[in-house]
Amino acid sequence: METTQTSESITQNLEKPSPKFIEEFKEYIFNLQDEIVAGLQEHEEKKFVKNPWEKDLEHNKGNGSACIVENGTTYEKAGVNVSQLTIKITPGIYKTMSDQNHMRTISADSLDNYQMFACGLSLVIHPLNPFVPTVHANYRVLIIIHKETSEIEDWWFGGGCDLTPIYLNVSDAIHFHKVLKEACDKHDETYYQKYKDICDKYFYIPYRKESRGIGGIFFENLNDKPFREIFEFAKECGNSFVESYCPIVARRKNTPYTEDHEDFRKWRRSRYAEFNLVFDRGTKFGLHTPNANIENILMSLPMSCSWKYNYKPKNKEEEKILDVLQNPKDWVNHPTNVLSKSFSRSRSTILSYPLVQFSKEEENPDKDSS
Repeated sequence: METTQTSESITQNLEKPSPKFIEEFKEYIFNLQDEIVAGLQEHEEKKFVKNPWEKDLEHNKGNGSACIVENGTTYEKAGVNVSQLTIKITPGIYKTMSDQNHMRTISADSLDNYQMFACGLSLVIHPLNPFVPTVHANYRVLIIIHKETSEIEDWWFGGGCDLTPIYLNVSDAIHFHKVLKEACDKHDETYYQKYKDICDKYFYIPYRKESRGIGGIFFENLNDKPFREIFEFAKECGNSFVESYCPIVARRKNTPYTEDHEDFRKWRRSRYAEFNLVFDRGTKFGLHTPNANIENILMSLPMSCSWKYNYKPKNKEEEKILDVLQNPKDWVNHPTNVLSKSFSRSRSTILSYPLVQFSKEEENPDKDSS
């Protein structure tokens, strides 16, 4: 007879992280912020401004920073935020977590015995040029700590990265997804497809019947393997961000565009705002956190967007992106052969990423616009 492990038995069979792991994760996330900002800064004349913050309230202690550029030469709005907080587990937080996680160690009537440590990096980049895609990434851990013993009782890793083009360039989509797949494959060859499917399902606006973007990977609530194994996978994903995105920025940031392109960008970004305000679980979790920094939570919203009544695509390029948003693609196995090689990088050479090689038809991404 086949046996099924319960979440409780899995927890008992896995080694729990040492309390020292909290400092290790914090160090990684705060260093990752510096590395990503350095990669993004190479393509932006205006300097990112770091806005540090600190909280020392009875039930909400921690610190972090938001690295922001607004109205830059490349980025209309870009933010790379990190935070680490130890907070009270309120009934609202407990309910939000219970809806998505199996609470393996605590119940609604034992909340006073525990507190939560939450640490992560979240970024959203909204470029100025409509041919440079928006990108979102998020890497985090949630940890349940026993107040008296300081022992870690439960943990969940989550994260991912997804791309939202205004106008579709197939080579950009393939490059982005191939880098993510390579990061996943180093740990488990089933991860990419599994987490791509979750991403496609999660970043979906049901009443619009379309996705927010062209996807990526998305994972959450990972705690069914040794924590060290999951942590190394999460780091691999975080470390791949600059390679997955910055070559696209370098390639597209000087593409000529018109006022019509800007108008379409604003219309598409209204969809981005809709998803984040209506469906995004991270936004809801943040807004349920006592004394939350609302500016940082809503940092993901674009500077400019518009809701045009009953807007219809004007040309083939607009039709192309809408078709992809309604019918997710297998980018890694896309028939268009536009990449000349695979990519690799180490943390010591994080800014030495290669540029993708493009086919001739990609040299003028606006050729079908009219």
